Amino acid sequence: PDKGTLAPSGDTGGGKPMVAEEQTAIEAAAIDVTLDSRRMMAKGSVVTRIGTPARCRPATARPAAQQGPSRMPGLLRDGAAATIRAAALDYEGEAGKAVYSGRASITQSDTSINAARITLDQKNGDLTATGSAITTMVLDGGATLGRAYEIVYVDAKRLIRYAAPPIGTILAPAPAPAGRGPAPVREPQVSGPQGDLRATNRIDVTLSMQGGAVERIDAYGNVRFQQGTRTASGGERLT
Repeated sequence: PDKGTLAPSGDTGGGKPMVAEEQTAIEAAAIDVTLDSRRMMAKGSVVTRIGTPARCRPATARPAAQQGPSRMPGLLRDGAAATIRAAALDYEGEAGKAVYSGRASITQSDTSINAARITLDQKNGDLTATGSAITTMVLDGGATLGRAYEIVYVDAKRLIRYAAPPIGTILAPAPAPAGRGPAPVREPQVSGPQGDLRATNRIDVTLSMQGGAVERIDAYGNVRFQQGTRTASGGERLT
């Protein structure tokens, strides 16, 4: 009590330890909670469920002023259920920052994000997926696959940046697709309704202010673009 902490651990007949707020429930083999700062550190098959009923839920909601930031990235649909899985979680409730590590993944309907580490900024609605990052989502009405060392989403700019690793970075194998071996690490790549686009530096995709329409695509570094039977290559920049 004098440290203001809780540390639930160990499975019961009802499942793993769980800590829940108004719209979020975190389940893991062990969870350390600091009450004053609302910091949580969870490890062991961490599962965060957002917007879905859970067996552990507050009886009444706190006043809005007492609730921490809970804004989800604009890549996800507001109000729809989402699930985040990882080996570990470091969550700073007051700052609204959540870092999921160890083959982390976010799934919501037809959108998925996978990476070695996923960081959520719940104040600004931003997201960073680092380490063999892979995204699938619907853009311009069609399924779009993105691959890069790091994928960053900035909500204020509605920008998705697919970036190559910094020079000297030692790359780990990409997350393995179901039923297959580890996929090779790839340079930034975006494949969707517009075609297949690859570059050695980065690819920036700017979305419309609402919805999944693409307003602009910029690629940098030995750009190669294929659309059907048409191919363009050799440029240092494509807009």
